[in-house]
Amino acid sequence: MVRHVERVENWALWQEYTTSKRNMMHKPGHAVPRLDGKANVSRLVNGERVIDPSINEYWLWHGTNAETADIICKQGLDDRVASLGGLYGAGCYFADAFCKANQYAEKPNARGQHCVLFCRVLVGHAYCTDRHHQNERHPPLKHASDATQGFHDSIFAEIGVANGGSQ
Repeated sequence: MVRHVERVENWALWQEYTTSKRNMMHKPGHAVPRLDGKANVSRLVNGERVIDPSINEYWLWHGTNAETADIICKQGLDDRVASLGGLYGAGCYFADAFCKANQYAEKPNARGQHCVLFCRVLVGHAYCTDRHHQNERHPPLKHASDATQGFHDSIFAEIGVANGGSQ
């Protein structure tokens, strides 16, 4: 049951976000393949959660504890402090389903409330995976034989496909 909703606006973080978005949109040779061609993403790419399909920008859920949520709201998400042990490596994890994000909102605050954030997310040029990426610091290269093309912006795991179908 949802007991409290709070809108958080942080001007400095918004400026960083819009700069990242602008850079993503205007990166030379950075055509972003849309996720709507994938079989199991209909909930994500249809409807009001789509912000900008040209760069795969969506509203997604992030489950955490209340203490970490306060830090995120003040300082932003920081993949530099992410664990390498996550199923898809070091990074900031988001879900299209609230119930998935809620699994990571285990520790309640002093009032017994759990915390899930609804975030604006730049997925960008996503690597659609069918395996885990533990102990990896960044997504795979866009072209394995040409490092000059750079890395994917994110890793995307389709429902029922990633991690041998168990994710």
